[in-house]
Amino acid sequence: MATRMQQRRGTAAQWTAANPVLAAGEIGFETNTSKFKMGNGSSNWEALTYFANAEELAALLDGAPDLLNTLNELAAAMGDDPNFFVTVGNDLGTHLSTTTSIHGIPDTALLATKSYADDAVGTHNSDTTNVHGIADTSALALTATVNSALNLKASLASPTFTGTVAGITKTMVGLGSVDNTEDSAKPVSTATQTALDLKAPLASPALTGVPTAPTATAGTATTQVATTQFVGTAVSNLVASSPAALDTLNELATALGNDANFSTTVTNNLAAKAPLASPALTGTATVVNLTASGTVTLPAAGIVFSDGTQAAEGVPSRTTIIQKTGSYTLSALTERDDLIEMGSGSGMTLTIPTDATLNFPIGTSLDILQTSTGQVTFAGAAGVTVNATPGLKLRTTWSSATLFKRAANTWVVYGDLTA
Repeated sequence: MATRMQQRRGTAAQWTAANPVLAAGEIGFETNTSKFKMGNGSSNWEALTYFANAEELAALLDGAPDLLNTLNELAAAMGDDPNFFVTVGNDLGTHLSTTTSIHGIPDTALLATKSYADDAVGTHNSDTTNVHGIADTSALALTATVNSALNLKASLASPTFTGTVAGITKTMVGLGSVDNTEDSAKPVSTATQTALDLKAPLASPALTGVPTAPTATAGTATTQVATTQFVGTAVSNLVASSPAALDTLNELATALGNDANFSTTVTNNLAAKAPLASPALTGTATVVNLTASGTVTLPAAGIVFSDGTQAAEGVPSRTTIIQKTGSYTLSALTERDDLIEMGSGSGMTLTIPTDATLNFPIGTSLDILQTSTGQVTFAGAAGVTVNATPGLKLRTTWSSATLFKRAANTWVVYGDLTA
């Protein structure tokens, strides 16, 4: 016949009520939850942790990708930085205040605004000297003025004079060598006219071919004509050493998410972040599992939650031990979450005072440990109800129990008790 191994077993409530110390390697099975714990020879049942099953591990992963399904991979994805979001926020703050070498711009303070350009164009419109190579535009004759003056002149062919015409000779008007047959003797020869036809007018010239002009030095801000070389140099200086992916305005706009209010957007996003000093968190806060090297420093007052589950006194990371050698009445609110060791060769009584004397918050708990042969008895002051089963006494030396306040002037004791 095959050998059958049977472990200690009971319901979750039975295990909690008994709260025994399992031997090292001893298995305790909960019949109503199908969970089990393994003893270490020193810890009570309540102090031991359940062994996880495959379904719980799968629920923990919850479909995470292979590259991010361990705590180490998640930490590496954040650069092993326990303050990852704060670091990003600080980097964004530094970026907002920087004015040099921003997105390929050597100094954003030198950029011209629209108002500056409008002022420059307005100044240009009112200039009359050195405009597009013209020394003084106010000295130019308008076409209407020239035409009006020409209308007062006699035509060369069959002129019709008016008024009194005196005897005018060719020499008198500077045309002594002019006749009607020799082209070279005319005031403007055909060759000269052909040469003049190849010249551009000063006003609105329509240049052809590849016209050239002197290249101004970089930074020139006058009405001088800007050559392609001047423009190319200015563009090159603007781009400077920007990477190829960010050397155009379109690429810069894309990098900013095409957000015309990028600075405001980033400022608003930063405003939604919690400060390092005294952050006031709202909504649902997610706890980040830290690696062994991660350290989070909390203020001395602890963390205050809006639902009151943890008040300013906080939960200490180590239990305070109070030793008594005789009967004792609880006397300070700071005794909550402490371990009171009671050791004497004769019986002792631990008394719980009324709320009027010492008002522990509902939900307060503290542990009592009997360290000697004198049996410890639990009692409530007049008006205080103390419930327990099977009785209100610790069973023997090294027996322990927990006091828990469940309502006003109402306590329950559970642990290694006896009648």
